[in-house]
Amino acid sequence: MIFENYNCCRCCYPVKPQCPISPCDDDSNAYGTIYNVGDTALTIATPNSYVPVTLNAQGPASNTLVLPNAIRINQAGTYVVYYRINLNATGTASQTATAAVFANGNLIAPTTSSTALVTTAEGNYAGSLTAQAIVQLNAGDTLSLQLTSDTAGALTVTDYATLSVQQL
Repeated sequence: MIFENYNCCRCCYPVKPQCPISPCDDDSNAYGTIYNVGDTALTIATPNSYVPVTLNAQGPASNTLVLPNAIRINQAGTYVVYYRINLNATGTASQTATAAVFANGNLIAPTTSSTALVTTAEGNYAGSLTAQAIVQLNAGDTLSLQLTSDTAGALTVTDYATLSVQQL
C-alpha cells in the first residue's frame, strides 16, 4: 500500500499509530485522503452510469484541499492515486461493479477497476474494488471517486471506502 513513509505524514486511512496527522517538516509534496464513516447507500438508476461515492471524513492532507466527497489538487505534478471500496448489493442477479476516479468530471482511465460481486452466506452480493495509478494532475483538478454497475439497483458502500493522492 502507498503512503507508508513513517518518517513523515504521508499515510493513508486508517491512520496508523506511528503516523503523525499534522503537517510534517517537509510538506513540499502534496497529499490528501478522504474516506467514509458508516455504510452509504447508492442507487445506480441507469446501468453503467457512474454515481459519486460519499466520502465524509478527512484523513491527512497537505497542499491539497479536502472538499465534501472530493480532493482538490493545489500543485500540478505527478501523483499516485489510490482507492479502495468494499460494497454489498441485494437482488436476485449477480452484477459487475466498476469504480474509477474522475478529475473535473472526466474519467481517469488508469484508475478503473471492476469486479463481479459474489454471493454471501446471507444471500447478498459483496465485493471489493481497489486501484492505484500514477497520473499527471493540474492545479485546480478536483478528484472524486465514482461507482457504477452493469445492473440498475442499490449498492451499499460498506464501512470502508477511501480515496488518497500523493505527489511523487
